[in-house]
Amino acid sequence: DIKAAVKTQDPYTFDGTDFAGRGTPNGSRFIVFKGTEVKPNLTETLPKNVTELRAAFEAQGKLKLQSGKMVLQEDYEFSSPSAAASFVAGSNRSGNLSWKNK
Repeated sequence: DIKAAVKTQDPYTFDGTDFAGRGTPNGSRFIVFKGTEVKPNLTETLPKNVTELRAAFEAQGKLKLQSGKMVLQEDYEFSSPSAAASFVAGSNRSGNLSWKNK
């Protein structure tokens, strides 16, 4: 249950140039929180499935441009921390190295 996981977990962070990710592990999966700022530019290293997911999110209004930043409009559970980190950073990333719990 995403809502229960969001309420009970301390947030993990993943920040970089043009992005600011917030989320939490949920078993082997990873939830990225609503309000996460996603890097607007994609690199060629971004896996095709993540590129397609970002395009779908933009088309569905789940990822919107706000004050010059791409902002996630709802919590979303990814299949892994790496998929979540890649979505946020716009490039292929290791989730275990990217997400930090403060």
